[in-house]
This record gives sequence, C-alpha cells and structure tokens, in this order.
Amino acid sequence: MEVFLDLDNSNIRKLSVKCEKYMNMVQDENNEDINSNDDELEDMARAHVEEDDEYSLSSSGGKKAKKKRAKNTISNKRMFVIKFIIGMLIIEIYFFANYFVQYTFLENCNVLGRELNMTASVNPLFWFSLNSQRELYTDSTKQITL
Repeated sequence: MEVFLDLDNSNIRKLSVKCEKYMNMVQDENNEDINSNDDELEDMARAHVEEDDEYSLSSSGGKKAKKKRAKNTISNKRMFVIKFIIGMLIIEIYFFANYFVQYTFLENCNVLGRELNMTASVNPLFWFSLNSQRELYTDSTKQITL
C-alpha cells in the first residue's frame, strides 16, 4: 500500500487496526452501542499496536500477517450446523412419509386391480345366466348349455 497511496507503515497499521476494531464491534451481537468516534478508535488502535505486533506487514518485520478470528464464529457455526441438521431431518421425514403414503396407495391399487380382473372375468357369466333365465321364462323346455 505504500507504493500506491504514499502512506507509511504506521498509518497503514493504524487504519487496518481501526477497521478491524470497527468490524469486530459491528459483529458483536451483545454490544449494541457502537461508538464510531475517531479519537476513541485511534486510541484503541495505538494501544493495540503497542500491545502486540501481530498486524505487522511482511515488508516491515518479515513476519506473516495473522488473521484475527471474529468473536462469535464458534456459536455461529454451531447454530448453522444445528439448523442444517434440522433442515435435513425435515427433508428426510418428508421423503419417508411420501414413500409410505405411496406404498399404501400402490397396495390399494393392486387390490383394486385384482378385483377389477375378477369382475371382468365373472361379468360375462352373469349376463349368460340372466339371458338363460329369460329364455326359460319364454320357453321352459329349452336346454341351456355353456
């Protein structure tokens, strides 16, 4: 950043610490009153730079810059995993319920198909017996054969 913006390393560190502090304050769900006062943030940045030098650039000290983790990442990951598992369980329950409903429907269709087959095979015999009775009413001497 020195090359492009003509800023020295101390100003870059101050600005990066200031930005990270502000982002951490925004991400903190428990802290509702966010003070974006430049003086307070600069004081916090100076104190932070003096306490630990983990934000130093690789060109100034040869150290690699370390990323600072956000405060609530573990609980956010837990909540995400819990929500994901609950969502997957709901989807699996839906498919199991759908499977059992369709299974009973197909069983009912199978029974209905067998009944229709029996009715279709027996129906001509009913008509034959009805016609035979009509014939016997008109002519009682006629023999009826299958």
